[in-house]
Amino acid sequence: MTTTWATRLAADHGHDLRLYVKIQGISQIFQEDGTDVPSTLETSTRSRLKVITKIQQGESRLNLARRRMEGGSLTVTMIDDDSGTLRSLFAPRKYRKTFITPNSGNFESASDATINVKSTSWAASSGHFFVDGETITYTGKTATTFTGCTRGAFNSEAQKHFGGSTNGASVFDVPPAWLGRRVYLTGYFVEPDGTTTSALSQSLGVFRLESAPVHKGDDVWELKCSELSDEFWSRKIGSGLQEIQLPEDTNPRFNATDGTYDLVVGEGEAFNLFATDGLVTTHVLLRHGSDLFAAFELIGQKAASSDTIEMTARTGLVTPPFLDSVTVETSTGDEVAVPAGSYKTARHIAVLSGQASTIARRVLTSRLGDGTNGSDDDLPGAERDLFGGPSFRMGAGISTTEVDTASFNAVSVGDWQYVIDREHDLGDFLLEFCLHTGSIAYVTRSGQLAVKALASLANSTSLDIDDDIIVASEAITVQYDEEPVYPRIHLHCNYDPLSGEHCARLQILDSELQQRYPGREEALLLESRSIVIAGLPLGLIRSPGGVQHIVRATVTRAEVEDRLRGLQMADGRGRGFVSMACHLPVLAVQLGDAVALTATMPDLEANSSVTDKVCRVVAMRPRYDDGEVDVTLQILDEVYVIAPACVIASAAGSVLTLQTTGAELNSTTPGRMFADGPRIEMVDVSAGTTSLVQTASHTDTTVTVDGALPFVVQNGVDWIRVAPQGNASTTESQTGFDGFDYIYQMPDDENDSTVAEVTRWRGDG
Repeated sequence: MTTTWATRLAADHGHDLRLYVKIQGISQIFQEDGTDVPSTLETSTRSRLKVITKIQQGESRLNLARRRMEGGSLTVTMIDDDSGTLRSLFAPRKYRKTFITPNSGNFESASDATINVKSTSWAASSGHFFVDGETITYTGKTATTFTGCTRGAFNSEAQKHFGGSTNGASVFDVPPAWLGRRVYLTGYFVEPDGTTTSALSQSLGVFRLESAPVHKGDDVWELKCSELSDEFWSRKIGSGLQEIQLPEDTNPRFNATDGTYDLVVGEGEAFNLFATDGLVTTHVLLRHGSDLFAAFELIGQKAASSDTIEMTARTGLVTPPFLDSVTVETSTGDEVAVPAGSYKTARHIAVLSGQASTIARRVLTSRLGDGTNGSDDDLPGAERDLFGGPSFRMGAGISTTEVDTASFNAVSVGDWQYVIDREHDLGDFLLEFCLHTGSIAYVTRSGQLAVKALASLANSTSLDIDDDIIVASEAITVQYDEEPVYPRIHLHCNYDPLSGEHCARLQILDSELQQRYPGREEALLLESRSIVIAGLPLGLIRSPGGVQHIVRATVTRAEVEDRLRGLQMADGRGRGFVSMACHLPVLAVQLGDAVALTATMPDLEANSSVTDKVCRVVAMRPRYDDGEVDVTLQILDEVYVIAPACVIASAAGSVLTLQTTGAELNSTTPGRMFADGPRIEMVDVSAGTTSLVQTASHTDTTVTVDGALPFVVQNGVDWIRVAPQGNASTTESQTGFDGFDYIYQMPDDENDSTVAEVTRWRGDG
């Protein structure tokens, strides 16, 4: 059998490049014809199959409007060996061998080393078997048990499985399902003497199977995979949440013993939907009539055999003033007022408040709220009760091993709020998170969901894309793309968790941008669960009298418009792109990285050639047959900075020293983003408050404020940013725009003395 890889040389010091593939839960390693994958890279107990004939990878790209990675694919073509190994492994519709019987309780634990089954007569003395999505290895057996079991073998996930005396979870000797299994692509270089090391190996991507392996005829099989990002964006949060009908004439009953309210929510299924294993405060919304409601903090559940939950109206909640109340006598003789009337429905919701990174980690990893999926698994959820009960989950339930938590911590700025009240896509949540933090979401080549600051040059790698990496300089193409320009954004905000509707809808128009692109009529639609704008309709989360039942922070329209300018491209220019073919070492970078393009290339304006451009990697497509990668770079125009933010490294008196990592424009001179005179906003992260002060002076790395600091700065945590200026100035700036509400900073040019540091004032039209 021949292979497309056998004689191919990568342009990396003459090393021979080899590729191999692993599938989640499968013991074999699929490789190209030739030398086996050495045990220095993979354990020697995993069998090698020399069956791969072709590997094709599609282009991955950044969607800057949606702030996320999209596209990408992987197709692996294999031909079966003489033993028919692939035909046996990929066997369709093969019957189960046995089923799981009870051990301690009706479920086999995810950590049980002994698995009880109906019979083991079909199995070898040691080996592995498949139950649902888990692969389990064993070292011994009896007539009805597998012993010495290792759970979650070969990168599968350990799960608990139902066991029954007459029927339980099915046990197979081949995988019962393939959809969604992870596919791991790895490459490594071979030295001239045939050896390799882990340092010469690199993960080239983690993908997911789109379907079961396809038999193409003549013993040829094909694996079709999509990017793992596709799965993450479509994952659901709030799965199983629903509005339930309450028993007739239902009212909260005051419990004087502990000051809580008891509410009968119904039998069985309804009761389970109010599980409170999580550590995060959640709420119960009770509908009274067609458009009135009451909000209570959910405390817990009565005994599992009951149909009653406990609530309180104390923390952050106000009893609705527009509902009649009645006075009832408690068991101690006290009289208390409770809401009157018959409540019709109840809904379990979560209003998450706090650091954006903390909220993100919780939403991404929470399953049952019991910490079994890591320390951030604290949003409530409930599993099905045997085969008949309901289940729900507030979070997305992604394994902690597939979340790069450090990257979320790195971009977190300030407090944030988000509502989970019904099922919706994780991709929608991540878009709002990225807009709040100025970041993008992507999946690393090792298969972890991650984010990174969009404008920060701290994302720069050590790689220079120069003539040594570019395959042929004449193959460089440039383009100037104006399609992503959006002069108007339609924002749906002020989300009402009771009705499930956005109560405020507004159009944000950049009139100057519209004048530059008079034919650009397309609008970008954003639906937000986190933005609550003051002064606009707030829906049923407030009473007609304005009393807020569930505390949610509000922002001004000016602040929202400021945040969204980046999507509108407020500098009024299209994006410039450079496309080229590079050698494989360019795979050291990932989507979103800022890199230095030092090779000579044509200027976009065709005036001359230019070098030394800072670019963002926005698309990549490896071509392993050629040992090359098609790369597209976006040229970063460092003209305007929109609402820059810097972390404070230290504070002495009224002088703030800025941290030189994480700055939105230039990580070495963050002070240039601020001008003398205008106000800036200081953010006290621990207290969740902001204060406005005036800038007295600044250097490349410091900002001195005019007066005392409003709070004791916590070094490395608190931060500052440009603040809305109000009608502080009507002076026309150097760029010719009248000043109203916003400040944008144009940095000075060290290489051109005629370009001075100026402030651009800008209103809303």
